[in-house]
Amino acid sequence: MKKFIVAGVALGALTGHVAVADTMACSLKIGMFESKASVLKKTPVDIKKSIVAAEKEAQGSVLKAELESESGCLVYKIKILDAKGIKHKIYVDPKDAKVLKSLID
Repeated sequence: MKKFIVAGVALGALTGHVAVADTMACSLKIGMFESKASVLKKTPVDIKKSIVAAEKEAQGSVLKAELESESGCLVYKIKILDAKGIKHKIYVDPKDAKVLKSLID
């Protein structure tokens, strides 16, 4: 059984279908039916600070930034375009602006 799970995770990683929250430790969890107002109360870091952290991580400029839920984790998902034209997807913790995960998009 374990061989199939590992193979499935490896295949998912290669195809980009592994849930992001499975590979990062988030500090803020979100309920499926929470309102936008209650979610915003949980975010001590504003999106501007998260963008700064993401731009430093990928050495580029922001294309898109949004607060969203990824597998039950509340994160800022920020897309960055670096100087070489490569798009990055950066996940930032809305509690402390720490980069949780950085992926090539």
